[in-house]
Amino acid sequence: MANLSTILKLVFFTTIICSSKVYAYTQPSKSGLPDQKNQVIATIEIPKIQEMHLPDYLKKHGNPASEEVLLDFEEKYNITLPDALKAILSYSNGCSPINRTIDMGENPPEYLTDVFSLEWIEASIQNIKSIEAEFHYYFSDVLLPFGDAGGVRYLCIGLAGTYKNNIYIIDYQSYDYKDIKSMLTYIGPSIEDLLYRLKPN
Repeated sequence: MANLSTILKLVFFTTIICSSKVYAYTQPSKSGLPDQKNQVIATIEIPKIQEMHLPDYLKKHGNPASEEVLLDFEEKYNITLPDALKAILSYSNGCSPINRTIDMGENPPEYLTDVFSLEWIEASIQNIKSIEAEFHYYFSDVLLPFGDAGGVRYLCIGLAGTYKNNIYIIDYQSYDYKDIKSMLTYIGPSIEDLLYRLKPN
């Protein structure tokens, strides 16, 4: 049974994040969070990651991560890696997007500069936990960093609850520590959606 502290954390964070429809992305509000009305600005039937030709989106940096290596990582951190992230790591354990600009509709674009290897994911987890220990924020309980969004900003995928499979940017560079919402920007509902929305720089 989850302890009370963990339950309270999940309840607290759930209240500040709105869920989105599958294969649709929403017009973010000025705060960076999805609008309460969940306004859909595009509905696109996007194929699953297994049906996507990853070399069209991602340039390899390393060798594929083996199933054994992926299982060892999951056991070490007691998590289940999302299928789409495992597919990318199995394609290349570390890679970079061919197009780095994330289309955010009418809002300013965001950027993905690199997709981390497992080693960089692990280093990022430790870095985030050290920052959160200082300020008592616990996004790392439900979000897994998997990419570099520039500066001290991590592209993350949700692991549980309403966060699950959704993509966010955590900003540890220019946030207002008194306003926890300023740390988190909603990007979209899936890794497939993210890849589809990458545009030329």
